[in-house]
Amino acid sequence: MQKVILKKYIFYQKKCIIQEKWESFGFKGGEMLKHRYDFLRTLQLATGITISIADTRSGIILAHPDVRLPRMIAYAASQFEENGCDLEHPLLVSDQSLYFFALAGLGSSSYVMLGPVGPVKYGEKLLRRHLEASPYAEETDAVLNLLRYGPNCSVQNVMNTLRLAVHIISGQLVSTDNIRMLSQDFLEGNTKENIGGTLVKNQYEAAENGEAHTPWAYEELFQQAIREGNPEVFREYRSRPVPGMIGRMSENDTRQKRYEFVASVTLFCRAAIQGGLDSETAYLISDTFCQEMDLLPPPVDTGRLYISAVNTYISKVREVQGTKKKYSPDIAECCRFIENNVQNHIGLTEIALHCGISKRWISRKFRKETGCTIPEYIQRKKLERARQLLQYTRYSVSEISSILQYSTQSYFTEQFRKRYHMTPKKFREMYGA
Repeated sequence: MQKVILKKYIFYQKKCIIQEKWESFGFKGGEMLKHRYDFLRTLQLATGITISIADTRSGIILAHPDVRLPRMIAYAASQFEENGCDLEHPLLVSDQSLYFFALAGLGSSSYVMLGPVGPVKYGEKLLRRHLEASPYAEETDAVLNLLRYGPNCSVQNVMNTLRLAVHIISGQLVSTDNIRMLSQDFLEGNTKENIGGTLVKNQYEAAENGEAHTPWAYEELFQQAIREGNPEVFREYRSRPVPGMIGRMSENDTRQKRYEFVASVTLFCRAAIQGGLDSETAYLISDTFCQEMDLLPPPVDTGRLYISAVNTYISKVREVQGTKKKYSPDIAECCRFIENNVQNHIGLTEIALHCGISKRWISRKFRKETGCTIPEYIQRKKLERARQLLQYTRYSVSEISSILQYSTQSYFTEQFRKRYHMTPKKFREMYGA
């Protein structure tokens, strides 16, 4: 009883602090505050982009999901000031094109920040190397988690989401044209001219030697196999002689083989996503096979990995497409939303809102079609993702528990043991890559 009272007291204190800080922005009234908070939460769930509100004097007021990046926000705020931004002119920072984040002013010292979010999924080593040299190096692991498990977004999507967030919080309309961009990408220098000369030389030599790249139609065949989850098409692809040749990307044979493999797996990954596989699973498979290839000693032979990668993608796409055929469109979309948000706090309310269906109806229909309740399905998908993380990454058990939003590590371990009849630690020892 005392614990319950203490929890309620702590929750009340937090609510008062948040309301007091929001009212410092000029937002009065508990009901209006609740509406703004709910709209922000819905915006974050719909886009997957992290949304934080902070005051440089009193710290971070709220963050969805609850990942707090005070150093990154402080850095963004300093860039905001240095670039002459104000309430009508937000800032979008592109960091070496690896990821970006956007900041809008809400008052003299308060801001809303979106991100960090990336345009594509880059390798952990590349991101870590860059983050550890940044002004927010202490937050490297937290940022890596957001980039790895967050969505891929274009700059335009981030801008539009920032405009919506500002409007929800302050009612202000910000023009896209007023958003200032700070790019820290590499300078071009004379690269254009140098590449142009090399390109002309390579074109001439290829024509002289009668060299031609593998036709697009041939590459399209194995991508079709993955998109359709059809192993028969892949078998047909393998039975045909390969026309043309793969372009020369390096004079070093070992590097050439590695480049070929990475390029191929990138195409496999894209085809799998087009076939309906969720992007997180597709990228995780891609990362895993690229890491396996990276461990191969020279002379590199990627043949076995190549076939294994194609078959893995075909199998996963086939499984997803089987689910779509098995369930009605509403329930299939419900399943997809859950699978794409296992790292977030979601429940029946968020799912019903996303699908545009009443909670009672979708709850009853979901159980009828899948044989389990929505909370049971969410738990199952969280544990499946946990198994992938244990098998293919180096995240600790406590980090995985946090990523998947479990209240405690012990509760995560208990649920994992109940489903897989072993602890997460034991599973990693037996099946870890």
